[in-house]
Amino acid sequence: MAILAKFNGFCPNCNVRFVVGKDYIEKKDNGKWCHVTCTNNVRYEGKIIKAEQVYISKINNPIPIGEELDIDALSSAIDNLDAIETEQDLEPVKQFSPSKYQADFFTALFDMIFKEIDYQHIVVEAVAGSGKTTTLIEGIKRLKIEAVLYQPRVMDICIVAFNKHIATEFQNKLAKFLGANHGILASTKHSLGLAVIRQSFPKVKVDSKGYKLGSIFDNIWPVSKKALEDGIIDKAQRKINFTKRAAMRNLVSIAKSILVDPLDGNAVMQMIERYGIEIDLDFMSEAIEQLPIILEQCKNKTDEVDFDDMGWLPIVLNLPALKFDLLLIDEAQDMSKGDMEFLFRCIKDDGHIVAVGDRNQSLYGFRGADTDAIPNIIKMLDAKVLPLSVTYRCPASHVKRVQAIVPQIEARENAPEGEIRYIDIMHLASEVQPGDMVVCRTNAPLIRPAFECIRMGKKAMIRGADIGQSLVTLIKRFETDDIGSFEVSLMEYYDQEYTKLINQAKDMQAVLLSDRVQTLRFIVNECKSVSELLGKIEMLFSDNNSGVVFSSVHRAKGLEADNVYILRPDLMPHPKAKKEHEQQQEQNGIYVAQTRSKQNLIFVKGGE
Repeated sequence: MAILAKFNGFCPNCNVRFVVGKDYIEKKDNGKWCHVTCTNNVRYEGKIIKAEQVYISKINNPIPIGEELDIDALSSAIDNLDAIETEQDLEPVKQFSPSKYQADFFTALFDMIFKEIDYQHIVVEAVAGSGKTTTLIEGIKRLKIEAVLYQPRVMDICIVAFNKHIATEFQNKLAKFLGANHGILASTKHSLGLAVIRQSFPKVKVDSKGYKLGSIFDNIWPVSKKALEDGIIDKAQRKINFTKRAAMRNLVSIAKSILVDPLDGNAVMQMIERYGIEIDLDFMSEAIEQLPIILEQCKNKTDEVDFDDMGWLPIVLNLPALKFDLLLIDEAQDMSKGDMEFLFRCIKDDGHIVAVGDRNQSLYGFRGADTDAIPNIIKMLDAKVLPLSVTYRCPASHVKRVQAIVPQIEARENAPEGEIRYIDIMHLASEVQPGDMVVCRTNAPLIRPAFECIRMGKKAMIRGADIGQSLVTLIKRFETDDIGSFEVSLMEYYDQEYTKLINQAKDMQAVLLSDRVQTLRFIVNECKSVSELLGKIEMLFSDNNSGVVFSSVHRAKGLEADNVYILRPDLMPHPKAKKEHEQQQEQNGIYVAQTRSKQNLIFVKGGE
């Protein structure tokens, strides 16, 4: 029996694509769906193309015209392209209906790749929850189809994701829609950099624990017990060296990220001030003097690379880059100067970049990200700029609220109204449930309600395994298992360092220090020994989203939940943010926090 086509596919008899809602198809004895009446010509988006001129691409591996086609294999590949999972299921697959902004992007992408136009690159300014991943995947699907007719060659395509989780998500969706052998690389910038390094240094090893820098520091500021036993340093000097090494790790990391000239002392000083790097005034001159020496040793030690090296070494060693026809960059607002320099080398001379990001979600300036990344990318690439302004995550009432910060954000058609309400801190632990998210500007206020949830039998975690590790590092510097002695030493350390930062007018660095110390003090209240303290930290801080998820605003970016609780809203914006770029980052944090919820946004009053 003939039916009107409700799903996409290709007729194996005439190699003509079904037109959903227009073509009548029927199932043949061989189980394949075919046109009721086949044509000798291909109709493709209004164009009539002679059948003998058509070839159909195997995924990312075009077959030369005239070569005999394997129709069964081809049909399977096309079915994958359109996400038809079973031939037995005759229900139509939910069709993707693009917004006007997505449709404009697809048109611009097509024109950039296949037509002679006046732009070579595109920047998409996407609001929170606007479906960036879906938009990029749909754009690639359309390019694959268009390439059948317009560009009979393999296109080398790479998607650069912000982290491994997002890269894996891209890979899974590409495999679902384009088949397992889609041939498109989805990678983090670190993995891409490592691939470039391995082309020149095949035996290079990855240092994920900081040993490379540690070995360099050992020759300058030793801290080992052997150095102590051999009399090279005493206990007092060892503590000083621990402090110096911690400061230098941050200084080296930011220096690599922004490609500072280490021989330019003024530029280094400006970097220290701009990124709030915590360096004791007594150590400042030594740090600036040692920086170029340490960076040179990092550059020369090519048998081992850490994460900061992966984007930096290809630039400073001018290594041959991997080249792509099309490079799609996700979360472009978080790129540093070094990221831009590295990634912009990864396209062919006639290649294209599509950078997608939200300038209002730029939060990582303290890590070395360019807080003006989006406008700078637009300027550097002379890119065509397109909006992606419809949020598919946020209810209408939430959208209306954040339009005060980001006026262009729009609620989707028929978006639910959602709810915004307020509760007292004393009701948080009893109300919040696994799957909900609790967000705060700083980490310390999250500790008590997280433990309250655990005592109530609710699984809870605080996002940020690396935060836990930094707390462990701070604890170990005091070398005691007595919880009382530890707390006394911690507060002595805090009073001394906090005063230095305030005297240097480094208010936001003082905030970070205060947050770390206060976080530890809250956890100390749950412990009887330092060993127990270390165990509680390991239990509490994680990157696995399970149970009730407690998170700083910075860690919540990219996450969503039906119910989102905003703890200590009085800290957003943080009262210590005085500089213009700090105040902008605070506004961005408010926007991020208030766009995580899919249903209910609850502000939690009280707490400390």
